[in-house]
Amino acid sequence: MGETNLIRGTPAPSDQERTTNRPTGGDGGTTGHPIYSAFIKQEGKEGRQIKGTSYPKIEWVSAANGTRDSSFIEDRAAHYAKEANFLSINADFRIFDDLITLIELRNPDVPGGREIIEQRVRHHVEISLTETVLTFQSIGGTKEWPEDAVDKGLSEEALTAAVSPRQHIVHAVETELKLKSMSRTATVA
Repeated sequence: MGETNLIRGTPAPSDQERTTNRPTGGDGGTTGHPIYSAFIKQEGKEGRQIKGTSYPKIEWVSAANGTRDSSFIEDRAAHYAKEANFLSINADFRIFDDLITLIELRNPDVPGGREIIEQRVRHHVEISLTETVLTFQSIGGTKEWPEDAVDKGLSEEALTAAVSPRQHIVHAVETELKLKSMSRTATVA
């Protein structure tokens, strides 16, 4: 265990330790992490594999630069292709532009200006949409959340609704900008 890579403050097990000390019960969750070995009983009940989720691939698309046909996700935040686990985010969506403009007007002296603000807004939009996809991946396939209900939750309209509450994005971006400005000021001083 000589690695310096840390997982929540604990040295990560080497690849050798992961394969040789792996408890039975499948590959779900974080099987193989040393903390779980404390809960293994030699005569214990056999574990079962849990359903995993995977982060979607993300691409920002725009009619302006030719990466989006004008009829594809028009005035919608995003489209999720479940089979490909691919999230297309509409860079032309007016709510995103409004957010960037609002933050720019409220923070006119940001070094890098609109470009930096757009980068931070996109980051937070990606987080919100990715969390929505991961949530529906994890709850889907149950009697309470059959596939058709999951599909509705990942529809273009639902993804648009997921990023419609905007005040937290404004707050998060403005906080990041202020902290970055404070760190620059402290470095200069």
